[in-house]
Amino acid sequence: MPNSATDARRETAPLPAPPRFARGILFGVGVLVLIAVLLPNTTIAWMRLNWRWFNAPLLLVERIGGPVNLVHAGLFLLLGFMIAFAFPRWRWLGAGVALLAFGAGSELLQLFAPGRHVRFSDVAVDLAAGLLGWMCARWMRRPGRTRAGETLSR
Repeated sequence: MPNSATDARRETAPLPAPPRFARGILFGVGVLVLIAVLLPNTTIAWMRLNWRWFNAPLLLVERIGGPVNLVHAGLFLLLGFMIAFAFPRWRWLGAGVALLAFGAGSELLQLFAPGRHVRFSDVAVDLAAGLLGWMCARWMRRPGRTRAGETLSR
């Protein structure tokens, strides 16, 4: 027999804190982003020529169109998603400032990578994709949600 007090507590109880390793995963994603944006074009060309597993996803992205923006969008979507789990108390402004700083910083670091060019349009793509990833993660963690996206009845 359902207990209304238990049901009410279940509906209003916050989701558990993120696992401790969420910040470690965020760090790993950040390193992946930095490596991706700082590799010289000659290294990327060599990797594409010699490593099939590396070339296959890039060929798919090129067929879809806009390879630089799609790669940036994918990386920053993942970064924004992980920011939401690593720092669950951050609101959109905090996440946006962090994503903007990371996107602008990674673009400015490309000044030192041979064959790479700074594009401020990439910073806009980075910010938009990162905030979209952050919003998706926040939506997934909102109170009143259970596994598999089901909502609790009131």
